[in-house]
Amino acid sequence: MTATADSSVRGSAEGHGVDDALAPPKLFALGLQHVLVMYAGAIAVPLILGRALKLPPETIALLINADLLACGIATVIQSLGLGPIGIRLPVMMGVTFAAVGPMLAIANDATIVGRWRPARRRRPSMRQTAPSAC
Repeated sequence: MTATADSSVRGSAEGHGVDDALAPPKLFALGLQHVLVMYAGAIAVPLILGRALKLPPETIALLINADLLACGIATVIQSLGLGPIGIRLPVMMGVTFAAVGPMLAIANDATIVGRWRPARRRRPSMRQTAPSAC
């Protein structure tokens, strides 16, 4: 390995190497930036869906709370691990934007929503369940 390639891996006066620790003020600033971006991404989907569906503010707040709770539980499980489950890396789990379009399309099309009805279970009549006396 040459001297220039070695200095870029281990750190030099110009920058930091892969394994070098940053100064605490820089770590704090970068960590705060990371948390703010994660939070904005986590609450964006409930805000978009709630406004598009014309939900009341209380319901949108409930969606945001449920989203943050689910993201927090998934993040703890992924970061710390739960038995064989979890990658045990410092990651933040969040909601996906992939389902926003289909959810809005379904919610705004009354023909799709009106067609689906849960099937009713019929109770068997007494004639079908009781043995015949004849």
